[in-house]
Amino acid sequence: MSNVGRAIANILANGNTGEAPYPGHADPETYSNDREEYTTYQVRSNEPSDTKSGVSTLDEVEVEIICYGNSYPDLLTLAQNIRSDLDRVAYGTYDTVELNGVQFVTSDEDYDHITGRYEIEQVFTFRVKR
Repeated sequence: MSNVGRAIANILANGNTGEAPYPGHADPETYSNDREEYTTYQVRSNEPSDTKSGVSTLDEVEVEIICYGNSYPDLLTLAQNIRSDLDRVAYGTYDTVELNGVQFVTSDEDYDHITGRYEIEQVFTFRVKR
């Protein structure tokens, strides 16, 4: 298990875009009905890099980051800024988590007719040094 959530929170709090569009912060798998916009994340998989001589020293962690909002244009801006901040982030340590890269994989958009909210899901692969 990795502490990738710590790295996500650190990167988004200190974003690269020069914008501060994040409503609060990214919460792990938390739904919020009282905020107009919010962001959650969920670890989808955590795969080790196999080695011949021992324990993996690098894990590939696939993470969904989901943005929710009432305004589609505002939500697009939020999702674009999150992608800009995370995709190809510089190698380094982010709140004690050492990353060897982050790569944007795919995205999907949806509209929830029950809540009246738009959703944009983005998937990233984080290469986490162990």
